[in-house]
Amino acid sequence: MMSRLLINLIFFLCFFAFTHEKNEDNNLFLEIGGGHLPIFLYILKSIGQKYKFQILEEQNFKVQIPQEYEDYLKYTYKLEDMKFKDSKVVIFSGSIQYIENYMKILEKIFSNKVKNVFITETMFTNKSEDTFVLQNNMLNVKFPNIFISFKKFNKLFDENNYELVFQTKRKVGKYSHNILNKGEFFVKDLVYKLKEQT
Repeated sequence: MMSRLLINLIFFLCFFAFTHEKNEDNNLFLEIGGGHLPIFLYILKSIGQKYKFQILEEQNFKVQIPQEYEDYLKYTYKLEDMKFKDSKVVIFSGSIQYIENYMKILEKIFSNKVKNVFITETMFTNKSEDTFVLQNNMLNVKFPNIFISFKKFNKLFDENNYELVFQTKRKVGKYSHNILNKGEFFVKDLVYKLKEQT
């Protein structure tokens, strides 16, 4: 099975090609939850052009950015410092399910009319409401996690004038839950695009 990073990288690189308009001079791309290996660092290394990327992450993620990319790749630790107004793409790289109030970020995306939103490697359910759980990792480390209601989530984007232009759905594999059965939750990758104004 491919690693999460590889899935995210393939997924985003494919759609970067479709969403990037070369005639625009001011392109800013935002990643929510880039962790220690932000997807945008790989993009900078592979495309041969220098676009601006901003990554929102928790304070404890201290990443050494190669000097040649320091002017193009910036880590931010406060939501208020993210430049949604100037951004073309926002990607949640497997992170939205761990954000306590992800609606705050979505509201900023919607109000600033960000053209493209990518959500990768995220747990969804077929229930009508979100399900809050504790994720149990190796060494018995537990932390909050949200299994997002896909029906509710998709409706929210539709109500804010976004269309779902691409999606995948994968089995949960090794994941298990002590209340939900494996048929009730799944992993999805999504691409939403702002509808053209008429």
